[in-house]
Amino acid sequence: MDDHARFCTECGAPLDAADGLCRRCVLPIAEQPLAGSAIEWELAFPLLTNRFFLYDAAKALFWAFAVFDTLVLSIFLVQGETDVVRPFLSVSALILAGFAAAIAAIAIVVFGNRHPTRFRVDKSGCHYAALRGRMGLFNRIGLLLGVAARNPGLAGASILAETQAGGRFGWDEIHGVREYPALGVITLMDSWHVVLRLYCPPDQYSRIAELVRFYSEAAARRRARRSTDPSADRADWRRRALLSAGAGAAAGALASAPVELPIAVPAALLLLGLATVWIPAISRPSGGLLAAGATAAAVMIVRLGTEVVETIPRELLKGGEMPAWAQRSEFDRMNGTEWLLFGLATAGLVVFLALGMAGLTARLHRRE
Repeated sequence: MDDHARFCTECGAPLDAADGLCRRCVLPIAEQPLAGSAIEWELAFPLLTNRFFLYDAAKALFWAFAVFDTLVLSIFLVQGETDVVRPFLSVSALILAGFAAAIAAIAIVVFGNRHPTRFRVDKSGCHYAALRGRMGLFNRIGLLLGVAARNPGLAGASILAETQAGGRFGWDEIHGVREYPALGVITLMDSWHVVLRLYCPPDQYSRIAELVRFYSEAAARRRARRSTDPSADRADWRRRALLSAGAGAAAGALASAPVELPIAVPAALLLLGLATVWIPAISRPSGGLLAAGATAAAVMIVRLGTEVVETIPRELLKGGEMPAWAQRSEFDRMNGTEWLLFGLATAGLVVFLALGMAGLTARLHRRE
């Protein structure tokens, strides 16, 4: 309900002053009041003997390598280097197998095939936090070794692992709930994929499932009311139009880069950007592809700009050494105007990267 509403917009009943909920609409979900209720528990769920973990790990590896291989192969095909496709795929398959073996080894050695986690369900959302256990010990050891060896990469990875050991998903981000009572698992999904799995103790499963249903259904009703608000729809159209214009300008700036960048690159980024803006259901995968594509385009531009070109045919040298003044890269010969175009192209890549990350992290279409 609106913060200042006094009556329910569905049935007209007075709202409860304590929490702003309509008792006539809400109470049939359960016999007792659930608004404001919370439950917290700890559970060490299995890993390699857990079908959900195996499925999530396999899916993450598949999509990571599928996106990476597609981008790299696209670059090879655009440059006409078809002879390296098969060797690249062979090496990629070996790396994929190595990652799978590393995940299994880490699950056994580091975690002992158990992942102790604290969960909490309350009115603000679903919270999770990995309990330290062995992983906390490994992170602290990695941080100490990184500092002692003056290795910022190792120390940074350990700090990052500590900061990413927990999080929260608000109810407005959760669009679907799947329950597995026999396995004690509740799967929470956004508009297109799984965001969190709640592993529940058998004696608390029914209560946890009841709270999840209560809060998720309330969030669904809020989304339904917002979706019918015409002022919000007009604001969304204006925002999407501005984002589309920004994507078009970024594509134009990238196409004017003073290097021989294939026109298919800015065109593909523009299509991905428009899909991310206008199709909320696929904004996360298209946003991820857009961010990865912008990164690959940046690498391609640097490679093209630093590639050395010989300005004297070697036949004229008759076996002699190419003089240094006859070896120039694309960046070396650029003038002031071309450097300005290069700056605009860089700004276009930044726009595409920011748009892709906004779609990937679900910030772009949080209302939908």
